Amino acid sequence: MSQRFEYRKMTAAEFSAALTDAAMKPNTFARLFGVDRRTVQRWLNGSFIIPTWVPIVMQLLATAGGAHGWVRKAAAEVIVRDNEHPERGEYPYRRAQCDD
Repeated sequence: MSQRFEYRKMTAAEFSAALTDAAMKPNTFARLFGVDRRTVQRWLNGSFIIPTWVPIVMQLLATAGGAHGWVRKAAAEVIVRDNEHPERGEYPYRRAQCDD
């Protein structure tokens, strides 16, 4: 059986532009969506194919007012710990917004 839908792939340039339009740093995107920072960099330099969910998320961020806050809140609910800053303890982003 063939796949029902065929999706157009987002290019590295389109992803970069979408991040800029969303005023989101690549590392912030990686942290919020649980993606390794190196993977995001590989998407940006065109060495990895960007998954179909990424342009959908970027479109939602572009069209939904206040989406950044909702994304941060949702991410905070599932981030158990910040391995780069263990002193922040369990569920660190529920308490306060921390910089990258």
